[in-house]
Amino acid sequence: MSVHTLKKPSFHSPSVMRRGGSLLTAALCLLLAGSGCGPATYDELEPGDHLSLLFPPEGCEVARTCEGLAQLNCRVEVDGPSFYVERLTGRVVSSCGTACEAVEPKPDEGRCACPPKAWTCQ
Repeated sequence: MSVHTLKKPSFHSPSVMRRGGSLLTAALCLLLAGSGCGPATYDELEPGDHLSLLFPPEGCEVARTCEGLAQLNCRVEVDGPSFYVERLTGRVVSSCGTACEAVEPKPDEGRCACPPKAWTCQ
């Protein structure tokens, strides 16, 4: 009969580093996924809402960036809206599109005010 003793793992051993790295990766993925907990579709977005530019609403993509803002194209080519979003915070600063023809523009609130004053690029 032989007795096997297990060696206590070192925090510098490759297996511990792999487990620690995968836990860190999983935690980071959950954090990033959680940051997109805003409106699920672009139809629900309004100025003042927050979203993740890494995971924009379905049908939207970052079209351009300028300084601290990003322009989010949500199918503008087929009369979808366009949004201007703060890159750092994900806050929707301004929205515009053909829907502006059916609602009262409120530039002071960011509705139908495109591009916003902070957009300084051509």
